[in-house]
Amino acid sequence: MVNSQYSWSFPVFLVEHDMRMVMAVSDRVAVLNQGKIIAQGTPEEIQRNPEVIRAYLGYGVKRA
Repeated sequence: MVNSQYSWSFPVFLVEHDMRMVMAVSDRVAVLNQGKIIAQGTPEEIQRNPEVIRAYLGYGVKRA
């Protein structure tokens, strides 16, 4: 869900590999790897998830 400054919110399905942008605009994130969901949660939870780190963020790099 993307919550705006208005009193309504709406779901957005975003396919993006720019993790910094995804983390900045998302309240909840589902991460797929090879067509399978490997993690779901808040941006903070996703950034700490070992499977997501392995698949997309890499080790030893600054996270978004």
